[in-house]
Amino acid sequence: MNYKKEYHFFLKLLSKMNLNVLKVQFPCKNDLSFDLNIRKTVYANIEYDVYLTNFLQTCKPHIIYKIFDEFLSNYIVFQLPDVKNKTYLLIGPFVIHPPSNADIFKKAEEFQIPQEYFSRFKQYFECLPLIIDTDTLLTIINTFFEIIWQTPNDFHIEELHSFHSEKSMPYFSYTPESDENLSEIKQMENRYATEDSVMQIVANGRIHEAENFIPQFTVQTFEQRLADPVRNAKNYAIIMNTILRKAAQHGSVHPYYIHKISSHHARKIELLTSEKAALVLLKEMMRKYTMLVQNYSLNGYSPLIRNVLVAIDSNLAGEQKLSIHAKRLNTNPSYLSALFKKEVGTTLTSYVTKKRIEQAIFLLNSTKLEIQTIAEYCGFTDLCYFSKMFKKIIGKSPSAYRDSILH
Repeated sequence: MNYKKEYHFFLKLLSKMNLNVLKVQFPCKNDLSFDLNIRKTVYANIEYDVYLTNFLQTCKPHIIYKIFDEFLSNYIVFQLPDVKNKTYLLIGPFVIHPPSNADIFKKAEEFQIPQEYFSRFKQYFECLPLIIDTDTLLTIINTFFEIIWQTPNDFHIEELHSFHSEKSMPYFSYTPESDENLSEIKQMENRYATEDSVMQIVANGRIHEAENFIPQFTVQTFEQRLADPVRNAKNYAIIMNTILRKAAQHGSVHPYYIHKISSHHARKIELLTSEKAALVLLKEMMRKYTMLVQNYSLNGYSPLIRNVLVAIDSNLAGEQKLSIHAKRLNTNPSYLSALFKKEVGTTLTSYVTKKRIEQAIFLLNSTKLEIQTIAEYCGFTDLCYFSKMFKKIIGKSPSAYRDSILH
């Protein structure tokens, strides 16, 4: 193979699109499950090595095969050149249009799926990656095909509606062990119970309970839906990010704060490369969301004061005068001042100053910005006043505080 770099780059692109790629040699020697085991679930006594061998022996070089099979799934298959044994890449399964419930029920009826196994059958369709931009995918594949065969005009695409020409195959007789079925149900119940416990702990901001609960997260926590363990871990992390986000909302945290932490974790999820990293992130997420509720819950505050607190946090460097907030909320300044003091326990001015100093401490710890710049970022236009208030609250000047960090 004299195109190793291009090959690995091609696989990386497909991986970013969440597409599964199977490298298959002809004749197939192993039981290669290329379809999330859907055929083993539906058909009787299928042997994947024989199944694929029968298909690949009909495939020809210089042809890209687009397959839309009987399970409403799409695949792309083509031969690789310059390999000792005949070798093929099988990309998929994926969907271009998500099948509707009506489509799935129709297929279940066609394959004579018993009602008690319908959820397992439906799960296959829920796991398939969705490729909306098929033109981009085909452009990537065509370009790679031109590179490896070095024949930009001497190939074509052939569309198939099945891996085989047979009209039908014998369907599987559903006789799974009852203990196995009960075990799956028990695992599902445990997973839902775990998620309920997580929501209650986070929604109440109980950080000590969160620390005690976190060790329960293990690799077995991830729901095994796909053949790719990393994709399973990512999918479960996405689910947990959503659950934790809703828990924080039930804990009376404003969406402004939730969105920031949720977006941060969503980006980290997509960068995961292992189950171990996903596990670490899962534990971090629970810890961070619980602390978010503990520190930013607006439970107990009136809607008026909630609005003011969020406005302050979202723009610390801006004007935060009581008169401005009163005008914005169309309320009396004296009333707003008294209500703020009653619910928050301090005046609005003191609260704003405290939040600005907290932000300054964060920037002094995490950046190398000039102290003048930090003061401006925190809403202090006068450096002397910033230093005076910082020393009053912290006990030392900003420069002395930074020196203490460095030494």
